Amino acid sequence: MNKVLKRISAVTLSLAVIGTASVIPVKNSPMINTAVVASAANYDNAYWNYTRPTGGRRDTASKVKWIQAAINYYFNSNKLDVDGSYGPLTSSAVADFQRSYNKYYSRTTGFSIAVDGDFGPDTFRAFEALNY
Repeated sequence: MNKVLKRISAVTLSLAVIGTASVIPVKNSPMINTAVVASAANYDNAYWNYTRPTGGRRDTASKVKWIQAAINYYFNSNKLDVDGSYGPLTSSAVADFQRSYNKYYSRTTGFSIAVDGDFGPDTFRAFEALNY
């Protein structure tokens, strides 16, 4: 399957370069297994593209995406799939942020936060202190 995808990509790229290609949407292409394409993780660190969770509230998917993308940005990695679901991986990553914040920034900002994996008002305040 990977060989087929590579060949399709190479042909599409070469046709696009010479200006004779037309884009075929993935959903209309019979040659691509969309289940494989859809399973790719949605890593993102552009937290500014999502709704900022004021006061630590995470009641919408866009606010959870902000948290996930901000964690990815903070750690400069693709730690979390930005999917809008506040599950165990997001909770664990928030706890990692809380530990890191307490270790590196609490003396500078004058406050520390509980390491509980919950993105509450104190964790939001810590992100604000770091200019997020």
